[in-house]
Amino acid sequence: GEPRLVGRTVQGPARRRDGTTFDVELSLSAARDESGTLYFTSIVRDVTERKRAEDAVRASEERYRHVVERSPECIVLHADGRVLYANRAAATLVGSDDPAALVGRSIDDFLHPDARAAAAERLRCPPRPGRAEPAEYRVLLPDGRTIDVESVSVAVTHDGRPAIQTHLHDVT
Repeated sequence: GEPRLVGRTVQGPARRRDGTTFDVELSLSAARDESGTLYFTSIVRDVTERKRAEDAVRASEERYRHVVERSPECIVLHADGRVLYANRAAATLVGSDDPAALVGRSIDDFLHPDARAAAAERLRCPPRPGRAEPAEYRVLLPDGRTIDVESVSVAVTHDGRPAIQTHLHDVT
């Protein structure tokens, strides 16, 4: 039969002869050939640059998340008429304490019935990347009151899919 190969890959620091450390990925495999002889193979890769790039992306994402989540500007990410993300300011605008409670809800849930047709029409022709056209809508609050908001939307990609990032400002 075929040799049976069992392997494992680990990452961690390694030390050079000069004492400096660097990140490595070590793949170690053991196999027995047809006669039963055990042999090992290993591959060691210097992944220092990849780790630096991953750390830089992670730090950039954390900075972006910090800015968006703490922004006084209402920011909503949506696709196919459903909320994908809302920051705290957006939740507060519509009377919620929890931004996560907005995720999955229809955009129509937040619009005054008189504004739904205009919003649907606008969503049929989503904004082009880099272009932001303002519009005004009436938002329906949970207590039945309405407020007027200015909406500016831009096309974005979220999890590899087209989405719309909308900024809202109370202009009541």
